[in-house]
Amino acid sequence: MRVNRQIRISPLRVIAPDGAQLGVLTVEEALAAAQERGLDLVEVAPLARPPVVKIMDYGKFKFEQAKAARAAKKKQHVIHLKEVKYRPGIDDHDFAFKTRHAREFLQDGNKVKVTMMYRGRQMAHIDLGREVLDRVAQELKDVAKIEQDPKLEGRNMSREDHMPKQKSKRALRKRVRLTGTGRLRRHRAYKSHLLTRKHPKRKRRLRKATLVSHADERRLKRLLMA
Repeated sequence: MRVNRQIRISPLRVIAPDGAQLGVLTVEEALAAAQERGLDLVEVAPLARPPVVKIMDYGKFKFEQAKAARAAKKKQHVIHLKEVKYRPGIDDHDFAFKTRHAREFLQDGNKVKVTMMYRGRQMAHIDLGREVLDRVAQELKDVAKIEQDPKLEGRNMSREDHMPKQKSKRALRKRVRLTGTGRLRRHRAYKSHLLTRKHPKRKRRLRKATLVSHADERRLKRLLMA
């Protein structure tokens, strides 16, 4: 984009700052008109005959262009493949920790590769690892859709999940509720799966709803407002 003295061709069709047509002028007349207004002469349509120029604040124009480009970049979302690794004998705490991260990855719009890693004699009990993968699928069923069935590669069994596209916000609204204070409330995780023994007191606690974490809340509110 040529500006001021960089523009050498003549004549030019000149547009005023307010969009009004100033007619076809020589390059010197156009430059003089821009200087009188304390602005720049910017070539906006070099291939037109005659070329079209506009009188404007070029610095402000470049700033607005950069601002629009940054806004467009923020709206773009690059999908990454995140991997979460489990082992057949994983305890409840590690399972909850890893599954929470898998949920966060999915809610950010990324794909998740769930990998079951076997060691030594664990290869003789592949079904134990498959049970853990099924347990993960059960816990993430509200936010994940299985993209491929588990497959064994060497000593690892893996499966890929992704966040299903929702045609409406109805499904999300069924899972979370907005409280009077503006917080989001959801049912507790680990409520329905059958692979973990629960004390009656814990069962009663898990039947109650709980507040969504602040990190998850921001993501879910963006989904609700999308």
